[in-house]
Amino acid sequence: MTDINGCTRLAVFLLSLGLEQVVLVIQSQKISYHSRRAIQMKEEGDPVVLLLHELSQNEGDWSVLPALPHLSVSFSQSAAWFVFVEEETSVMLTSLLHVLNKYDAQKEWFLGRRLHDNQASIIHHYAFSEDPGSFGYPDPTAGWVLSTPLLHR
Repeated sequence: MTDINGCTRLAVFLLSLGLEQVVLVIQSQKISYHSRRAIQMKEEGDPVVLLLHELSQNEGDWSVLPALPHLSVSFSQSAAWFVFVEEETSVMLTSLLHVLNKYDAQKEWFLGRRLHDNQASIIHHYAFSEDPGSFGYPDPTAGWVLSTPLLHR
């Protein structure tokens, strides 16, 4: 293997940390700008990178939930972690892997920055209208992670 500016050593280092066990899902849309940005991010290399808009035949399908069964069937044998980011999210892979290595991938984990509504919101179907702050959801810009056992559930 040739070593170009330390890239080979970095790739071996990343693989030793478990990069092959990570699937990065970019929450992309078919709209040209979003699609272009997601494809640019995908072309940057490892880990496995999937574009959400390519996992569905429905136009404007930006929801992650319909893609979860496909991810589970297609990647749960090889992946321990599923990382969801937007096409503009900057991912520092070594930092991400250091964080993930602190958690037992055999357990159910949902990792990410928690957001909550201050008032009832139609996007959450008013399910928590009495106490909107009790319902937390991930900040898609910061990214969020599911372990494979949680994905199976």
